[in-house]
Amino acid sequence: MRTNSNGFTLLELLVAISIFSLIAAAGYSGLSSLVRALQIQQESSTALADTQWLVARLDQDIAQGINRPTRVGNTRLPALVGDSNSLRLVTLNAEPPIYQALSDEIPVSWQWQNQHLRRQLWQLPDRAAATAPLIDEVLMEQVLQFEFRYLDHSNQWRLQWNSKLQNGQLPRAIQYQLQTSDYEIISRIIELPGQRR
Repeated sequence: MRTNSNGFTLLELLVAISIFSLIAAAGYSGLSSLVRALQIQQESSTALADTQWLVARLDQDIAQGINRPTRVGNTRLPALVGDSNSLRLVTLNAEPPIYQALSDEIPVSWQWQNQHLRRQLWQLPDRAAATAPLIDEVLMEQVLQFEFRYLDHSNQWRLQWNSKLQNGQLPRAIQYQLQTSDYEIISRIIELPGQRR
């Protein structure tokens, strides 16, 4: 006499669980790889956007630089002073309205130190000595290499510039080289208009 079995045998159940486990493991591995690839792509896109914004900001500050000496307290400062790691100049105001700079001519300072690239900006070109910057921010960290160079009017590159010592003149152009942990060396040469003496 035969009895009807309506269920699965233990062996069938184990085989089904094993097959399901293999399929789930393969699916999880593929999904994990996809998530990691998307994360890497997002990090790369963020790094690219940050670098592009930094380069655009620095390009704009240099390209709009003007020959305008400043006064801090009782000290008259040259229009442009720079060395290989820092640059201070007066630039035409291109800041967003939220910063409320009080002048169209604003002093800007860039400095590379301890792998940090810092930008400072003041509201007025002539100000008291104790005046704090309107903007003081580190625009990028992990900057492995950074260097300014200055093109004089004999087409020679210099590592330092002081417009007071150069007969009140700005350099013809400024070159900077930037290397981050994400990108190889980026090199830019920006011409200065020098429209005011």
